[in-house]
Amino acid sequence: MAKFFLPGFIPTMKINPTALLPQQTVQKLIKPHWTTSHAFENDTRKIFEPIEFHNPLIGKLFMDIKENNEGFCRMVIQIKNRLNKLLGSEIISIDKDTKNIEGLRITVEPEYRRKSYKFGELLRLGSIMEMIENKSEYINIFSVNDAVYFHSKYKFEPQIKAFDERNNVLETIMSEKRETLKDIKAQAEKIVSAIEKNRHIAELQRKYCQQTSALAKDYIERVQKEDPHGKIHPFKYGISMSLKRETVLENKNFFNELFKKHGIDYKL
Repeated sequence: MAKFFLPGFIPTMKINPTALLPQQTVQKLIKPHWTTSHAFENDTRKIFEPIEFHNPLIGKLFMDIKENNEGFCRMVIQIKNRLNKLLGSEIISIDKDTKNIEGLRITVEPEYRRKSYKFGELLRLGSIMEMIENKSEYINIFSVNDAVYFHSKYKFEPQIKAFDERNNVLETIMSEKRETLKDIKAQAEKIVSAIEKNRHIAELQRKYCQQTSALAKDYIERVQKEDPHGKIHPFKYGISMSLKRETVLENKNFFNELFKKHGIDYKL
């Protein structure tokens, strides 16, 4: 209904648009429907049909997944507004046999980053639905350094296999100056010492990758309690990370609430 004001009356109330969004649950939930990809003959991979839903801040949104021509088995999940403007996307590869997923690139358009739109979160939920429906064992990604804490919020964990990557992560942890994390720093120094001592024993070197992955997981979890975005504890380099299907199911209440918040009627 239109509102009219008396001549000379100047309304003083200001509306902050971001106040419409925090933790707001969309009232009407949209149930995803599924079809089979037809990217190649005998393709059995499941993909969700286009989803239309309402974002409290900018209105009508659309999310879909379709074949990506950059490589075999690749798909792209896209979020667009009612004017068909691309707001964000994630390119993933779903293996045609195992159905396991490799996340290749996730991006949100610059003007929508680090705000209350949560498009990165919505894209992540899209790939998690693909994981569950295709019975994938995992989603593997390589996270750039400034996105490590973002992915950790959605239960991704470090999975380090390369020796150089392991050493870079240890360097980041050893540069830590906060007293509250000195125990983790000491553990990193201990691993580095063992690496130097046993540099020619490949089996032990691989073992130190596993130890570093576990240590990095602990480090990230500790940091997030006081610095959720990692602003004062940044990683110097990117790292390999993985989200396992069993981890998603163990945290189904967490993810179900996120689906509900974004207006998607999907439960694990």
